[in-house]
Amino acid sequence: MTKMLTGMATGLVLGAAASMLVMPELDKRTKKKLKKGIKAAKGFAGSCYNNALYMFK
Repeated sequence: MTKMLTGMATGLVLGAAASMLVMPELDKRTKKKLKKGIKAAKGFAGSCYNNALYMFK
C-alpha cells in the first residue's frame, strides 16, 4: 500500500514539474484548461485516497 502511494506521489510531482516547464509556452486559454484539469485531478486523487483509506480500515 505504501509503495503504491509513494509511486503515485512521485508521478504527481514529476507531472507537475513537467507542466511547469511547458506552461510558459502555452497561450492563455490552454493554461486555463490545464489549471481546471489539474484541479479536477487533485479532487479525483483525494477522493480515491479517502476511499482507499476507508476500504482498508
